[in-house]
Amino acid sequence: MTGSFDLAARWRKGEPVLSLRAFGLLPIDAVAQFGSTITTGKQWLRPVYAGSGAPEDYANVDAEGKIAVVTRSDDISPSDRATAAVAAGAALLLVVNDKPGILYEYVGNSAIPVASIHRDIGSILIALAEHGMPPLKVSQEQYPDTIYDLARVWRDQVPDQPLTYHPSHHDLARIDAHYHAVHDAEGAGYRANTALGTVSTSRDTEWYPGIRTEWVTPDISWVESHEQRGWEVWRTSAPTPGARPPRWTGSPPLSDRPPTGRHGSQTVDSRTT
Repeated sequence: MTGSFDLAARWRKGEPVLSLRAFGLLPIDAVAQFGSTITTGKQWLRPVYAGSGAPEDYANVDAEGKIAVVTRSDDISPSDRATAAVAAGAALLLVVNDKPGILYEYVGNSAIPVASIHRDIGSILIALAEHGMPPLKVSQEQYPDTIYDLARVWRDQVPDQPLTYHPSHHDLARIDAHYHAVHDAEGAGYRANTALGTVSTSRDTEWYPGIRTEWVTPDISWVESHEQRGWEVWRTSAPTPGARPPRWTGSPPLSDRPPTGRHGSQTVDSRTT
């Protein structure tokens, strides 16, 4: 019996929705969590350490208007951790991963931004927070104006190298996307490649009307959709460098259900026949 095996990896990268800088200069990698509220603007917020983030951990901590830095623990759920931070008056919840790697959690419908950081930099931040660290510069961008939709496909092979992809702008198709709407409103959209036939992805929040620069791996079939207030428009394409800018119109504009999204995600799919 013979068959085929295909593997595809795709990445959605974008301008960070939340970024942190120590002393206004040194970047701290932070990953916004599903369900947290992101706005647009810049603040200087002082970090304070609040243990595992349980309600009792705030008893002797003044977190009002500050960054609550906590250590992830199985003893409290992500949503309860966020709720406790909100109740304590924190402006931002920063969760230090207690394991290697990047932490992604659904935090419920949190009224404040919630982000995770790597345990190595987190341990340093905790030590500094306990000794009165100066405020961190917090930048938020609710609707990034630049995104990258990237993909690689391997046919009849399993790659023997890490799944990395380092294209230059010359290797990609640039799309100057214009999104039109009758009324200003939030919506949601996605783009996914159909190299393996099946589309599986999550929507990112978008604001209409708007203009966005989108860099896409060319010569691969993509499907994209944009929704607002129950109206949805979609198309398929295989963009090439120099492709004509698309213009999207929602009339009336796209769902009252606020979707959750992420930036900086990677998905790996395989198909065997």
